Amino acid sequence: MPTDKEMGMALAGTEWRIAEMHGLAVSSERDRCPPTLTFDKDGSFGGTGIVNDYGSRYSVVDGLVHPRGIAQNLAAAVDEGVNRRERALFAVVSRPFALRPTAHGADLVDAKGQTRLRLRRYRGDRCAQGQ
Repeated sequence: MPTDKEMGMALAGTEWRIAEMHGLAVSSERDRCPPTLTFDKDGSFGGTGIVNDYGSRYSVVDGLVHPRGIAQNLAAAVDEGVNRRERALFAVVSRPFALRPTAHGADLVDAKGQTRLRLRRYRGDRCAQGQ
């Protein structure tokens, strides 16, 4: 099992598309692409949400990513259902989580091991199928 420092180093520089949240496909209201989750080398993560961009500093403790509060833009969608989905997304990434590798990318799991997000590697291309 990797140490917390090794896990933090392994996350650094990875980029993901959020393909599913709680078992349902999710896409951005801006460009209809899946939202993103990117881990930077400076100990922060962030990306594009459903409506807003978001970000947080984090630490890795006992194998879990511990966010230090989520910063986000304050735009709102006309459709309240879209706003609820984004609040749910930000709630998931604002609590401790881990990434578990899968055949197609990774699952973001909560501290209890429940899958909350399904992630696919993001290669920088615009909304490619299967990302």
